[in-house]
Amino acid sequence: YTSLGSPSGGTTVPVAHVEELVGRGDMAAVVVTLRVVVKNAGGCGGAEVSLMYAVPPEAGIGGAPLKSLRHYRRTALAAGEERLLEFAVRAGDFALVDSKGVRAVRAGTWTIEIGTVRHHVTLKESTELVV
Repeated sequence: YTSLGSPSGGTTVPVAHVEELVGRGDMAAVVVTLRVVVKNAGGCGGAEVSLMYAVPPEAGIGGAPLKSLRHYRRTALAAGEERLLEFAVRAGDFALVDSKGVRAVRAGTWTIEIGTVRHHVTLKESTELVV
């Protein structure tokens, strides 16, 4: 896997924007789009299943999962072929559900993992969007 995202590997998004989307139930709203290249380095065709995990800030603390599978994609690749994949990171990917069933967005730096690529998305108390 090769990342085609920002060179720094990070994106900052105002947490209030994501909270607003989640609050009105717009869980499918795209917050960030990540691009990765997947390549079949083998000598025969096959399929690669690309998994996208979200790792919340303070994973494993206060009921937060260590990481959660959020999206996946199966891609057929011929021998030596490489393909660009886009993954939409949605508002719902940043929402955690507590023991009472209340959905909330956790501010801080989330790590999005796609194969061997790591991208950091920081949900920050800010009105400025930096990509």
